[in-house]
Amino acid sequence: MTVLPPELDLLDSSTEKGEPLKITSPLEGATYMLPPWGEVPKVALLTEGSRGRLWWYVDGKYLGNCDPSIPLFWSLSKGSHRIGVTDDSGRSHSVEVSVASWGDGE
Repeated sequence: MTVLPPELDLLDSSTEKGEPLKITSPLEGATYMLPPWGEVPKVALLTEGSRGRLWWYVDGKYLGNCDPSIPLFWSLSKGSHRIGVTDDSGRSHSVEVSVASWGDGE
């Protein structure tokens, strides 16, 4: 990664003005509950402001990549998780969520 002084920002394509990359689903700080029956729920991973393909990570482990118009889905698992995304421009964003089992009181 090249870091330029502020007066040379115009030379750096990663500082193009526009909407920042932001995860819109799941929301920062969300808590999900695992039901005591049925299949494990899945959450759509969505962003705003992306440039090109998206690469998704959960707890630092690669989950998959997708076009921004087609969501990737993550199967919930109990615990605290950091969900991160990086786009073609190298920009990234992450959120933290928690997942509890129904009746755990967490």
